[in-house]
Amino acid sequence: MRYHHARDWLWNGGETLVSAGKAFERGFFDPNGSSEIGRFVGIWYYLSKPQKVVWVATRDKPIPHSETPSVVFFNKEDGKLKVLDGDGAVHWYSDIKTSSSSAGRAVKLMDSGNLVLSNNISGEILWESFRNPTDTFLAGMKMDETLTLTSWLSSVDPMSGNYTFKKDQDNENHYITWENAIVQYWSSKESEGAPDQMRDAVFSLLSNFSIKTTNSRGLYNRKPSKHRYPGMRIPGCWLQVFPGKSGTILLDFW
Repeated sequence: MRYHHARDWLWNGGETLVSAGKAFERGFFDPNGSSEIGRFVGIWYYLSKPQKVVWVATRDKPIPHSETPSVVFFNKEDGKLKVLDGDGAVHWYSDIKTSSSSAGRAVKLMDSGNLVLSNNISGEILWESFRNPTDTFLAGMKMDETLTLTSWLSSVDPMSGNYTFKKDQDNENHYITWENAIVQYWSSKESEGAPDQMRDAVFSLLSNFSIKTTNSRGLYNRKPSKHRYPGMRIPGCWLQVFPGKSGTILLDFW
């Protein structure tokens, strides 16, 4: 994997960080090629066209377009990963609760799509994007009580949208899509036996394959396949909360 401490700055002039196996790429992007909203820092499938973004750092505080370059900065003083605009204002930072020294810290973009900030000396993971997702669930993640997926505001606006996907607190191994955080839009338990019933393969993926299902072959089908549910989406294997008014869960393969 490529270590970010070998290069503490990532400028917005087209420079990106690519995982060792060229599976994922991180950098600055304009949603749908538009510059109206601002610039965002995100992770997407390497060389994907159209660009398939799976994680966004600055989703609720986009960076205004400016002649002064913005930057992703690894702060050696507090050991946090930060995104600054051209004036030095912080638009996002990794929330690290540990107070240990920043010595020996490094950032890796894994081939799983996980951005990991760790202590190279102790091996301790201090922060990772898999525990701080936006709208997409990737293979290798595990949906627990602390994890929430939040849709984009629209298909071209990564800011937080109206739909969230969470684990059902009252029913084990079930999930709920909420609208505006208070209205239950869809439930995997209540949809059992209905056309929008969640497939076994999705349950298995959300549990990081700790739940054995009778038929999970769909996860390994290399042919493009999409299965829609009221609430969320998955590429390559992926799961993603759909934006807008659809609130759709899409099982997709990249």
